[in-house]
Amino acid sequence: MISTGTLMLCKALLTAGAIMGFLLRELWLLRRMKREDKARKAEAAGAARTTDC
Repeated sequence: MISTGTLMLCKALLTAGAIMGFLLRELWLLRRMKREDKARKAEAAGAARTTDC
């Protein structure tokens, strides 16, 4: 039979893993959004420069 302490430890590790996975996903999405925003700004700046000629 599995002891209560072992079950509590497994639950804690599972919860910590889920939280870390969520935070890593959010961080990845945030970095992707920043990268896309930079690319959009650079593209807009490039388009503005070509129309000034």
